[in-house]
Amino acid sequence: VTGFVFDSYDPTALSGAVRRAIQTYRDGPAWRALVDRAMREDFSWGPSAAMYQATYHRSIAARQHRSGEPVASHGHRPAATPVPQGTY
Repeated sequence: VTGFVFDSYDPTALSGAVRRAIQTYRDGPAWRALVDRAMREDFSWGPSAAMYQATYHRSIAARQHRSGEPVASHGHRPAATPVPQGTY
């Protein structure tokens, strides 16, 4: 776990998540463990961009298959737009 979640979008659920966060913050070892786990996660756009690109290519291939269009045999695919690292 790298954060505090709540299922219902209402004040009671939000309040519960805030209370859990405060309790965890007051527990030094638990807070440090949570921070350490969060810092090891990759929250950059790189993995998501790669998944979107793969989905795009599967969609194009499926469309070409359904329509009978020839699939490029040389494997040429449009260049991906570079994703800036460390931007939020």
